[in-house]
Amino acid sequence: LKKMNRFAHSIDDAAKQIDVNEILELMTALADRLAAMRSVSIDNRSTQDPVMLKTVPFHLLNLLWLILDFAMGVTGDDKTVELVPAATSTGASVSFRRLGDLSPSASTDFPTELENALLTQVGAELTVNVEKKEIILGLNDSIT
Repeated sequence: LKKMNRFAHSIDDAAKQIDVNEILELMTALADRLAAMRSVSIDNRSTQDPVMLKTVPFHLLNLLWLILDFAMGVTGDDKTVELVPAATSTGASVSFRRLGDLSPSASTDFPTELENALLTQVGAELTVNVEKKEIILGLNDSIT
């Protein structure tokens, strides 16, 4: 209930400094039940060190969920999505790894217009790496 309340109130937040680890923890907690219904595990590899970024939390949460939802559909036999946040020279990144069924044909359907709109709103870019079986969300720390 506490996490749902936190999510509901995130819509009121303008751009602010956040820790990507905390956003991933919230998103993972909200998604766990839906993941379990799909027999998928979420392996959140949040770091001990904060990964700080200025962004609009509600938009970022929505974008992360949409990417995770797609990723859960392409896990393959492993049935696990690994989330790996990292600080970068331009802001932060979140890698969605262990996507065994990620293929060129699957990646042509993603991102959709909705993800592209959110990518623009949060000043981010998405890289679908079929060879490494991962999707990388690059987040720029330049949103105003």
